[in-house]
Amino acid sequence: MTSRNIAVVCQRYGHEIVGGAERHAALLAERLATHFGQKVTVFTTCALDSHSWENHYEPGQSMENDVRVIRFPVESGRKRWIMKILLVLLRILPRKSHWLGLRLKLEDLWIRAQGPIAPQLIQDLVAQSSQFDCIFAFTYLFWPTISIIQALPNKIILIPTAHKEEPFFFERVQMIMRQSRLLATNSAAEEKLILEQDPSLQPKLRRVGIAIEAWPTWPNRPKEIPTDRPYFLVCGRIDQSKSVHELITAFLKAITDVKPDLQPNLVLMGTVSKHFEIPNHPRIVATGPVPLYTKQAAIDHCLCIVNPSKHESLSLLVLEGLLAQKPCLVNAESEVLADYASQVETVIGFLGFQECAELMTKISVGKLTFSDAQRESAREWAKREHGNEAVDQRIRDLLNSANSPESKSSGYRFLSLEGLFFR
Repeated sequence: MTSRNIAVVCQRYGHEIVGGAERHAALLAERLATHFGQKVTVFTTCALDSHSWENHYEPGQSMENDVRVIRFPVESGRKRWIMKILLVLLRILPRKSHWLGLRLKLEDLWIRAQGPIAPQLIQDLVAQSSQFDCIFAFTYLFWPTISIIQALPNKIILIPTAHKEEPFFFERVQMIMRQSRLLATNSAAEEKLILEQDPSLQPKLRRVGIAIEAWPTWPNRPKEIPTDRPYFLVCGRIDQSKSVHELITAFLKAITDVKPDLQPNLVLMGTVSKHFEIPNHPRIVATGPVPLYTKQAAIDHCLCIVNPSKHESLSLLVLEGLLAQKPCLVNAESEVLADYASQVETVIGFLGFQECAELMTKISVGKLTFSDAQRESAREWAKREHGNEAVDQRIRDLLNSANSPESKSSGYRFLSLEGLFFR
C-alpha cells in the first residue's frame, strides 16, 4: 500500500475514552499506523470531559500506540444555555431562502457555543496542510471538524457519524458535507439518512464502518462490579440524550417482577453527565470512566448488553458484545440498531421502555435465552461485517478514492470570523 501522511481531527482523544466517535477515531488511527504502515498524526484538544471541554491533558505532542498525537488547549467550553436559546430561535425561524443568512448565523453561533473552541488546532493544521495527503475528520457535530472542513475541504474525508438529531439538519452541516471530499459512513441506515436530506451526496459516500477485534476472555469480572449478581451493562456517556434515565426507570420496573435474590444489577459504565442524577438504589452500579480492559472484562461477564439510545450511527458496544457472544437489548427507534436486530437473532429490539422492561424481566428470570449456535452465528456476523479483513479492504478503497481527481470537492474561500471558520 502506498505510504501516506495522514491527519486525523477529533474533538477528544485518549485511552480513557472507550466509546463513541472518539474510540472510532483511535481505532482508525492505530489501524492506519500499525497495520497499514501509514504516518498518522492526530490533531485534538486537551479535553477529557465532553460536557465541559475542560482542559485535562497537557498540551503538546506525544506518541500513543504508534500514532503521533498533538493536543491543543480549549479556549472556550460548552455553553448549554446559549445552545438551548439558539435552538428555540432556529425552530421558529422559517426555512425560507430569504431567511438563510440569519439561519446560518444562528447555526454558527450554536456550533461555537457547543465547542470545543481550539483555534490553535486549526491554525497549526492549516499551516502544515501541505504535509498531509488526506485528513480524516470526526464528526459533523463539533467546531474543530466544521472549521477544518471549511479551511481545507479538498483534503477532508469526513466521518459524519450521522443520526437523527436537530443539528444534523442545520444548513451549515449540509454545506460542510457537500464541501468534504468524501464521506465515510458506518451503515446503510446512516447513508439513507444522509441521502434523504441531500441526494446529490451519493457520489461522495463510501461505506467503511469500524473494524473490531476479539480479545482473549478476561477470567474475572472487573473489581468495579459486585460479584454476587448477574448484570445488564451500559457503556459510554451516561446522559439523558442517550435515554439512560428511561432505561433506569424500565430496569427498576423490570426487577419488581423478579425474586429479590435473583434480581440482577444495572451497571452504568462511563462518564456521567454533570446534570444527570443516578438514583441511589442497591441494584444500580455506576463505575465512572474506566480503561478499555475494564470495559472488555465487563462485556465478557455481563448477562446482557443494553443500548437504550434512539440516536446511533453505529454501536461499537453492540458489535463488541456480539463478538463476545453476548445478547444485546437495543432501542429499535434507532434505525441502525433496528437493522442489527433484523439481521442478528441475539440482538433484541424494543419499541418503548414498557417493552424494554418486559424484556429485561424475561432475560433476568431466564425466559429469554439463546443457544450456543445462535450466539456463534451472531459472532460470525460481526466478524463478517465489521472484522479487520472486511474493513481493511474498505479503507484501502477509501484512500484510493481520495486520490482520485473525480472525488475533488468544489472550490472554497477561507474566512475567519471571531475565531471560527465560516463561509
